[in-house]
Amino acid sequence: MPTIQFLSEIDTNIICHIPPQSYIAHSVLDVLRCVAVTSPLELRLAMVRRITEHFAADESCVSREHFESTWLAIRDMVQPAHEPRVRQAALQALVHLTVAHHEPLATSTRGLIFEVLRCHERGVDTPFVIAALNVLTHGGRDLGHLEAHIGAVLLDLFPESLKRGCLGLMLHLLRGIFETCFLSLDHESARSLLDCVAHTCRVSDDADDVRACVGALCALVHAGTLPIGALETTVEALSVALAEHVALEPVIHAALMRLREGGVASTLRTALAAQRLLERRRGAKLEQTVAGAAYTVRIMLGGATEVRGRWWAWL
Repeated sequence: MPTIQFLSEIDTNIICHIPPQSYIAHSVLDVLRCVAVTSPLELRLAMVRRITEHFAADESCVSREHFESTWLAIRDMVQPAHEPRVRQAALQALVHLTVAHHEPLATSTRGLIFEVLRCHERGVDTPFVIAALNVLTHGGRDLGHLEAHIGAVLLDLFPESLKRGCLGLMLHLLRGIFETCFLSLDHESARSLLDCVAHTCRVSDDADDVRACVGALCALVHAGTLPIGALETTVEALSVALAEHVALEPVIHAALMRLREGGVASTLRTALAAQRLLERRRGAKLEQTVAGAAYTVRIMLGGATEVRGRWWAWL
């Protein structure tokens, strides 16, 4: 039986009524016995945390057989009946086991895990669910067999990520999707997720959140899959970000240049979208929108092909 080196004696203070020899695990079977549903909850919780600690600090690999056996043993711990500390420990273990499983997961296993995450209650567990979705989809770059449902799940999670302070984690996932899998989402979810990111980019006062939103939007532009109908929304978001965060100028400039390189039609559409923003003269952060839109028009008309200085010097 393979030995798992990290499984030394669990602190006897955790479960004082179990003989100390019961805490000692030397093999995979011992791990499974400790985390089995028939074991005391505190023993299961302690072992799950040990698993997480080990794989968080060690790059060792877990086999498909051991991954599936361990996950099947602990998946009941994410159910609503358990306290948040138990659910979150199990979700953390899932994240680190998935990372340690260097081979692609079996389609059936991946589907079962996704179903658990899809049905999981939001609230305080949101950061852990998003982290698990990140590793399950390789940062949003592999949605194989999940495309039909993951869009709706992400739409549910997006507002929760704002509340729970894990928007950066959500945007990391969305950036991967925008770069590689945007067109595989159902149309309604794809457009709604894009609108969520653009809206957050416009209204947020947090520089890190704005930077992450810009990164996701620009990834979509560079991938060449930005929907025509979302062009004005995207240009407005980038315009506001450009006016308020000068450090983002090179990134936004590169995205606008990518749109210009898309040909005459792409250039004209982008310029017209920016012109509509100039003519609208309403909405939040009007001054920033107008300034950024004027910058966009200049680029689309052939000016400012290089980053030379602060945006207002070009107007």
